[in-house]
Amino acid sequence: MRKPIALLLVCFIAAASYGENTANIQTTVAGLPKNVVPRNYLIHMEPNVETRATDGAEAIEIEVLAPTNRIVLNSLDTQITRAKIEGGDRQEQLVPEFDANQQTVWFDLKEVLLPGKYTLSIRFQSGINEQPIGLFIQDCEDRVALPVEPLLATAQQPGNTRRIFPCWDGPAFQATVQLSVRTEKQNTVLSNTPIQIEQQLGPDQKIVVFEKTPLIPINMASLVCGKLESLEDEVAGIKLRILTTPGKKELGTFAMEVTKQLLPYLNDYFAIPFPLLKLDQVAFPSAWDDSTGIWGEPMCDENALLCDPKTSYESTRQRVFLAIAQKLALRWCTDLVPMNSRSDRWLREGLASWIARKAADHFHPQWKIWLHAALDKESVMAFDAGDMTQAIQTGTPAEGEASNASDVLLSQKPWLLLRMLENFSGEDAFREGVRGYLAAHKTSETTSEDLWGSLERATRRPIKKMMVAWTEQPGFPLIKVTTRCVNGNRVISLEQVPFILARGGATPLQWGVPVGIRTTTSPNEVKYALLDKLSNSFDLVGCGGVLQANAGNAGYFRVLYEPALFNDLRKNVQNLPESDRLCLSTDTWALVESGHQPATSYLDLLEDLRRDDSFAFWQCALGAGETLGALKLIDHLEQGRPGREAYQKYICSLFAPKLQVLGWDESTGENAETGDYRAMLIETLGFFGDRDVIDKSFKRFEDYRENPDSLAPNLRAAVIAIVGRYSSESIAHELLSMAANTWSEEEKRMYLRALGAALDPALAKETLQYLISEKVKPGDASMALEYFAANCEHPNIAWSFAVANFKQMQERFGSVRQSRWLSLIAAGFSDDQRADEVLTFGKANLPPSALHELETAVDQLQFRAKLKVKTLPTIDAWIKANLERTRKSASRDP
Repeated sequence: MRKPIALLLVCFIAAASYGENTANIQTTVAGLPKNVVPRNYLIHMEPNVETRATDGAEAIEIEVLAPTNRIVLNSLDTQITRAKIEGGDRQEQLVPEFDANQQTVWFDLKEVLLPGKYTLSIRFQSGINEQPIGLFIQDCEDRVALPVEPLLATAQQPGNTRRIFPCWDGPAFQATVQLSVRTEKQNTVLSNTPIQIEQQLGPDQKIVVFEKTPLIPINMASLVCGKLESLEDEVAGIKLRILTTPGKKELGTFAMEVTKQLLPYLNDYFAIPFPLLKLDQVAFPSAWDDSTGIWGEPMCDENALLCDPKTSYESTRQRVFLAIAQKLALRWCTDLVPMNSRSDRWLREGLASWIARKAADHFHPQWKIWLHAALDKESVMAFDAGDMTQAIQTGTPAEGEASNASDVLLSQKPWLLLRMLENFSGEDAFREGVRGYLAAHKTSETTSEDLWGSLERATRRPIKKMMVAWTEQPGFPLIKVTTRCVNGNRVISLEQVPFILARGGATPLQWGVPVGIRTTTSPNEVKYALLDKLSNSFDLVGCGGVLQANAGNAGYFRVLYEPALFNDLRKNVQNLPESDRLCLSTDTWALVESGHQPATSYLDLLEDLRRDDSFAFWQCALGAGETLGALKLIDHLEQGRPGREAYQKYICSLFAPKLQVLGWDESTGENAETGDYRAMLIETLGFFGDRDVIDKSFKRFEDYRENPDSLAPNLRAAVIAIVGRYSSESIAHELLSMAANTWSEEEKRMYLRALGAALDPALAKETLQYLISEKVKPGDASMALEYFAANCEHPNIAWSFAVANFKQMQERFGSVRQSRWLSLIAAGFSDDQRADEVLTFGKANLPPSALHELETAVDQLQFRAKLKVKTLPTIDAWIKANLERTRKSASRDP
């Protein structure tokens, strides 16, 4: 092992730098030639946190496939101080030439390089960034009052590895990788594979050499380096570690329990043992997003891995469970079965997300995970019905070309389609198909068609034909339902058309739609009608009971009932299962948005469900995070209008009686969902102006300042958010102080989010200025800014601030975060006169790969502007009449 270390270190002889390759973040990247490919990387790195630079050397075994006199690879923001090519009797010193726009470096050779294997040696220097691109640094706070320590990590998103060292930075170029690192002796160093050798170097430093990886894209090569502590255990012969910054390892206890549950479950479900001998999960104190699924080394934002059993609420545990489950499932869906076609990579994420939710439902049925999935479904369907939608499988884009598909579309629609497919196929047959797919393509490249074929053989249903339509076409269908009773049996007529929110004319598309049908007479029996034509009729035994299509809300489509059927459903809505009540309400609002039904149909349905106490139902009606449900969307449209006060009063009339029954304090034996329901009611009533709730929130906040244990963990976020919304300058400063002084990332972000909700324009401006300062870590600040943009009452202030501070924010947060923030602000407007201004600014300042997200936000802005004109007069009139009826009814009561 000493030989490769010596080989790499010999490259560090002093020499002059050939040049520097820097590129504007807005450049586009073309593909690399395929005549030279990497086979193995031997990479040595010596990061220096003081100078924010890394010295390194690499020996790349390459194979020349066709004669060439030029070698081209990716390089960005790097210096190359020495390079040479060796092979056989040939040895040649090379001079690098850079193309900043294409993010490449090439070496011209004196003579043609013939096919065969060679070694390309490069000595380089690259930067250490303070935002998560390339190799980046994060200053870590801890619980034990030690000095703040730096933690280094690699960002694995495509296009980032070229910022660390020259390489073939694309998924088409797979190679083995062996990494060595020189660092301080006390640091923990992690990579994809186990440590092969650790060698002391002087009194204070060491060199760590890792075992060689299997074939992987170079962007999956990972490194974490810093002072960490670990929680260790073992399950099914696999060594487990949860690694954290100092003082936080006990917060990984729940994550360790979850991991020990999940590995045997996934081993059994997939019928293939976990493909690695060790599993390290690193809690990274930043807004970490491992969107690519790093081979062998899951890293997470602390919020997705750590929780304090004394203070965290149930939704935190759910988030941790799902994050771990998805990343573990990727070990089968990515490591075991490589999916190298760029057009099919959506599927691995979809499989992992689907099985993660399935596991959550298995271990925690009280979470009602599929019921609450309706919120995710509404978010993606809203995008998928708009002008900017596209197919999730669109063919293979050129190397380096960014996908235009929305993140929400690619991350959510696949697992929603898989859920629909499993419900249609049957649980056992679907599992057999998944197992067959993994077993048949173990360690071999695969495509989505391989999975559809395996499922078709196992289920004996026309899966291939169905899924080609669902994945290669944009959007989804609206199913129109009519019925008639003939000779004592029900004849159900189904017709499909594309469901469209914004486009002028329907595109002639057709899907194979599995429509799950049940009636109130047999609520536990679901019969599927496969609508594989534009229209068809199906028979159902008996005419009794009320019919509901899309049983369990498992189908990815909308349903429009003929008026008589809809009226029957309204009259019997309380007899429907919880999932079907939710489905009926979300479909009804979507049909209001599309113009198929008047706004009064949704409001009338809410009145029928006024006494409904389903947390999932009301959460979906309100929305959560960046997803606006119908009730919050209407309030958003009412901003600045005279009808808003009456509307908010009506919403308070819906929810105040529910909180009165539930009370503020947890009762003995209460389940976790009830606690979440209470928190939602409190926050909603506070944000909609209920004076009693606002006063009680401030009183509880005063008690909390004196004794944090006085406020139940489940209520903290709601109470703090209300205090932040109505805070004075002094309380706002106190919240800032509390954010600065807590070691908990969860609490820190809770305080910062609360400040982002402030109604006072002066406080809003002060909060924005604070969030872009050096007082807040970039990860915490970017999340708070996104919350501010998605929920703020001052989109004009947010937009003016973003434009005025664009360059500073881009340098601090990176173009990806900056473009996301701009998009959220743009979506916050509901007057389309802003559309041209937003697009013009975006085109002048954003990279092409990020512009699509902003265009989507502008599309949403324009749609909401039209929706406001179309629906608010009707809604205002309905609210006025309803409040008047309520007033008269109250005056008649003794």
